[in-house]
Amino acid sequence: MLTLLTAPLEPRIRAAMSCCAVTSFYHKTKALLMADPEQILPGIYPNGVDHPEIIAAVAPRAFMIGAVLRDFVPLDGTRRTYDETKRIYEMLGQPNRFQKVESDNEHMLDQNLREACYGWMMKHLIGEMGDTREPAMQVESEETLRCTKTGCVMDLKKARSVFDLNRSYSHELAKQRPAKIDTNEVRALLGDPKPEAGIDLPMTLVKGGDMLIVVVSELGRNSTHAKELSRAFADAGFSVLSVDLRGCGDTKPDAATKRNFAWEEFFAWRSTELGRPLLGMRVGDFFAAVQRAPGTYRKVYAVGLEAAGLVALHAASLDPSIAGVATVRSLRSYEDVMEDPAYKGSVSSFVWGALTRYDLPDLVAAIHPRPCVTLDSQPTAQEILKGLRLL
Repeated sequence: MLTLLTAPLEPRIRAAMSCCAVTSFYHKTKALLMADPEQILPGIYPNGVDHPEIIAAVAPRAFMIGAVLRDFVPLDGTRRTYDETKRIYEMLGQPNRFQKVESDNEHMLDQNLREACYGWMMKHLIGEMGDTREPAMQVESEETLRCTKTGCVMDLKKARSVFDLNRSYSHELAKQRPAKIDTNEVRALLGDPKPEAGIDLPMTLVKGGDMLIVVVSELGRNSTHAKELSRAFADAGFSVLSVDLRGCGDTKPDAATKRNFAWEEFFAWRSTELGRPLLGMRVGDFFAAVQRAPGTYRKVYAVGLEAAGLVALHAASLDPSIAGVATVRSLRSYEDVMEDPAYKGSVSSFVWGALTRYDLPDLVAAIHPRPCVTLDSQPTAQEILKGLRLL
């Protein structure tokens, strides 16, 4: 995959071969192939770039696709990408600089692919063809293959892990961020969230007073705490709208997949490639729920539980008509993630590029002087209402 992504960007690469990686973003999504996070290219799909376009950017330099017949990487996508891209090499008069080799195997760089690679590099780097058969080789021991004494890079003096590098980068971004956020930039990073036609949002409305409290939960409107809070808000005389955002509650997929992964992560990574973060889509769902709520209300408040707390927080920062917001057991800062190598929160809470422009406390500042309360325990409805200045 790194070869596929690097070859178009480095003109000194005269010949490349990518094995068990080339297919298409479309086919990977259709096959429910979970993404490796480091292979995610934010916003690439709406810019008209898929695997055929990536390889076409290498042309007329030499590029070979290696594939295996029993791979989990969709082979139909590999073949379609090859068929689309070979026309580019033909148009440039270099059909021999683009080829594909297939081997009857599983996901691996087997001998057939290795020998094809030897021939490809000999042809395009030294301009001659020789014996590409791989000689019998003795596999080296783990000890002789080590690049360090212990086999662990982090045992070297002054070693820095990826987490160390990211943490330092986040500190630099904090120094560069503007003192006051531009909500238009936040909106753009979220993919311009707005109500969408054709999105079914299961909702439960309990009519009470002329003030509406919208409750959203990562676990859905029928989860225990969401139901308890909604009932208590209604008993206190408020109208309450409980909503299942897309992928939550009744809209959460329950279908089994061939590969074990969390649906929430699958949707989050794919939406990043689409340039529309899942968090942003859910903010649009929140706006849609308020828009579709029957009745007229003097004020609207947002209460978000768990990851949905970030939905409520972003929605309130973008829409000044939301009178106040409360988040419960939600992430307080994206910088906190950068400080914790073992962070295990939901990927759906992330917005690609957020720390270049804002952090969550900046959203709180943008909401001021409207009430914005953050609670870490399992608060009562009365505690939330007090924080929202409704008691």
